[in-house]
Amino acid sequence: MWNAVSTYVTYLARSTAIRNDKRTVHVAGKYFGVFFCFFQLSVVAGNLISSIVLNDQNDVKNKTISTNTDLQNIVYKSISNLNDSMNMDIPFSNLSKYEQDKISICGSKYCHSYPIELGALTATSRYNLLGIYGVATVLSLILPLFLMDRLKNYRTSKINIKHIANQATAVLRCIVEPRFLTCFIMFFYSNMELGFVMAEVTKAFVTCPLGIHMVGYTMICFGVCGSISSFVSGKLEKHVGNVSLISAATIIDLVLLGVMLVWQPNQEHLYFYFLLLGAWGIGDGIWMSQVNCVISRIFPDKLEEAFASLRVVNGLGMTFGFAYASSLCMTYKIYILFATCLTGTVVYVISEIVRKCRADKKEKDDGCDWSTNGL
Repeated sequence: MWNAVSTYVTYLARSTAIRNDKRTVHVAGKYFGVFFCFFQLSVVAGNLISSIVLNDQNDVKNKTISTNTDLQNIVYKSISNLNDSMNMDIPFSNLSKYEQDKISICGSKYCHSYPIELGALTATSRYNLLGIYGVATVLSLILPLFLMDRLKNYRTSKINIKHIANQATAVLRCIVEPRFLTCFIMFFYSNMELGFVMAEVTKAFVTCPLGIHMVGYTMICFGVCGSISSFVSGKLEKHVGNVSLISAATIIDLVLLGVMLVWQPNQEHLYFYFLLLGAWGIGDGIWMSQVNCVISRIFPDKLEEAFASLRVVNGLGMTFGFAYASSLCMTYKIYILFATCLTGTVVYVISEIVRKCRADKKEKDDGCDWSTNGL
C-alpha cells in the first residue's frame, strides 16, 4: 500500500510540474508534505478515540506500575521506617516516598523487566475500539475507489509468479545501488525512530510515571505537531532543500535523545511530557515527508522499485527496534538510536555533497560549487 501511495503522489507531482514548468522535486516535496500532514492527523484522531474510550472505564484511576519483588520490599521498608520515625499512621496512597520510588525506575532507567500493570480492558471498551477502527478500515478501502483518479499513461501488468520474481529482483538490485546505499542508514532510521517513540517512549516516559490514560493525550500532541511539521517542511523544501530539513530533524532528535538520558520524569511538570512528544512529532513530520521526497528526486527513472526498496528498509528498521526491545534497558536503546541517527545523516549529507560536485563538474571545469542550493 505504501509503495502504491508514494508512487501515486510522485506521478501527480511530476504531471503538475510538467504543466506548470516547475521542478518535480519541489512539487513532490509539497505534495508529500500535504499527504503526511493528513497522515499525522490520523494519529490525532486514533489517539483521541482511544483516550475517550479508555477513560470511560472505571478502573483507569486504579492503574499503577508494578515492579519486581525487591523494589516492592524497598518501598514497604521505606514506608515502615517512615511511619516508625514519625510515630504516626500515614496512608500508603499519600506517601511521597512511594511515588518517588515508583517514578525512580521510569525514563532512561526503565527496563523491560519492570512490567507495567495496564489493567483489564472491559468487553464494552474492546468492542467499541474494534468497531470504530473496523469501520475506519472499511472506509479507507472503499473511498479511494470512488474518489481517486486513475493515473493516465500508467502501464499495469498481469500478476504472475514471473512478474513477482522480476519485481523482487528489481527491488534487490535497487537496494544495492550506490545511490541507495548512501541513504540506507537514514532510511533505516526514519522508521526506527517512529517505532521507538510509539513503543518505547510512551511506555518509559508516559505510562510508567503518569499512567496509560495519558498516552493518548501526549500522542495527540505528537500527531498535531507532526502534521504541521509535514505540511511546513513540504513548503520549505523548495527554498532550503532536503539536506537542510533532514539536518534540522536530526538535530531535533539528537537533542531530545540527550534530554531523555538526563531527565528524570516526575508528576509535577505535566507540560514537559507534551513538549517532549510534540518536539519529537516535529522531527518525525520532517522525516516522513523528506525521505519520500529524496527517493523521488534520486530515483526518477525507477520510482516503483525505489519506493518498494524504501519500504523494505523501513520495515527492517522497525523490526530491528522491536527485536531488541525486550532485551535492553532504555538507556542502551537511546544510545543505539543516537548513533544510528547521527551516522545516517552524516553519510547522507556527504553523499549529497559528492553528488552535487559531480553534477557541477559536468557543467563547468572550475571546481565544485559548495552552495546548498539544490540539495
